[in-house]
Amino acid sequence: SVSHCGLVLFAILMLNQTAATGAILQMLSHGLMTALFFALIGMIYGRTHTRDVRELAGLMKIMPFLSVCYVIAGLANLGLPGLSGFIAEMTIFVGSFQNNDVFHRTLTIIACSSIVITAVYILRLVGKILYGTCTNKHHLELT
Repeated sequence: SVSHCGLVLFAILMLNQTAATGAILQMLSHGLMTALFFALIGMIYGRTHTRDVRELAGLMKIMPFLSVCYVIAGLANLGLPGLSGFIAEMTIFVGSFQNNDVFHRTLTIIACSSIVITAVYILRLVGKILYGTCTNKHHLELT
């Protein structure tokens, strides 16, 4: 969430129309993804009554529909091509790269590295929660 807000600020500071359009798209995309994540987490909590990530392992077997929705939200969040996160981030980076000076282009390359960091933590979280081994016997009864 903080990284997405940082991209919005970065886009605004580029002071051009393309980057500003990307900032607006990023705010809309982030708002929708965050709402989806909160809704999914609320539904998962409603059934499991825990917020401990270690106890949520193996949700793909227990709650397949919610798990698939969670994967889609995660992929949109990390910017998978074709989803809203990608379109917003690509527009920001194209707009910021339009500035011809070395300083702005260097900042753009550094900001692009944030995508890799975001992808790592989202994929790690999705992997732990959905595809781990379920250790809570109560959760096995939810299927």
